[in-house]
Parts: sequence; C-alpha cells; structure tokens
Amino acid sequence: MHAQDLQPVLKAHLDAQSVAAENLLKTLDEERTALKGTDAHALVAAGAAKVAALARFEELEQTRRLMCQGRDDRATFERLIETLDRQASLHAAGTSIGPGATLRATWQRLLELMGGCRDANQANGLIVAHRQKQTRQLLGILRGGGGAETYDPSGARSSIATGARAIARA
Repeated sequence: MHAQDLQPVLKAHLDAQSVAAENLLKTLDEERTALKGTDAHALVAAGAAKVAALARFEELEQTRRLMCQGRDDRATFERLIETLDRQASLHAAGTSIGPGATLRATWQRLLELMGGCRDANQANGLIVAHRQKQTRQLLGILRGGGGAETYDPSGARSSIATGARAIARA
C-alpha cells in the first residue's frame, strides 16, 4: 500500500479503534456500577460485556499492527503518522479541500481514551480488592477464626473481639 493510500485507511481504522475504546470505557463504567451494587446478574453481564469490548479492541489493534508492519512500536508508528500527515497536508495544499482531521489528532484521542480505560479498570480493580477483603473478614468472623481488626478506645489494635465472641457481642 502506498503512503498516500495508507493515510485515509489508517485514519478510518484509528477512528474505529476510538469507537471500540469508547465502548470499552462505557462497559468499564457499567462494571463499576455493578461492582458497587448487589445484583450478581448485572455484574456477570458487565464482566461479559467488558471481555467482548476488550476482544474487539484487541482485534482492531492487531489489524492496525498488521497494517503498519515494521512500524508498530509506538515511536516508529508516531513517526509514520507525522509523515502521512505531512504528505496529506502537502497534497491538500494544492487543492481547495482542507486536510481535515490529522492522524496525530486521531491517535492522540485514542491514547487518551485508552488512558481513561486503564484508569477505570484500575479503579474497578480496587473495588474488587476491597470487596474481597470485606468478604474474607466476614468469613473469618463466621468461621470463628478472627475477623476485622478492632481498636480499643485509645486507638490501639485489639484482637479481643474475634470469632464467635465477636458475633456474641454484636
């Protein structure tokens, strides 16, 4: 594929990746809502939607890498889009048609969306870790082997109220 032919194809592909990233971000928001709630079915559905959205994004990313064979590492890819933008700008300068949105702008938008997805996924991971900790503490109390840390009136850690005694005190 010639460079002048690659620019519009790559632009359309990066736009498709941005749509996939927006969908992934939406599913991560839905997952966060489900994680904060108590509806197990909503959590399962949100998890399945996340897996599907991530698979779609990964599929598009693999296609982009194939499209840009040999230029798929970030630094080389960014040099490629600079070159393609420059060529498109020079080509458009001789016509009455403006160059339109650049690959650089489209790529930057995609990177920002993926940063948002990373942050949302990390936040969801923190919620999961917190819920797991709560569950382990509750199971410890129910099994009589200890539970959540408690503190005495002075703020010192106390292990007096553990196990069955903690349930009896409640």
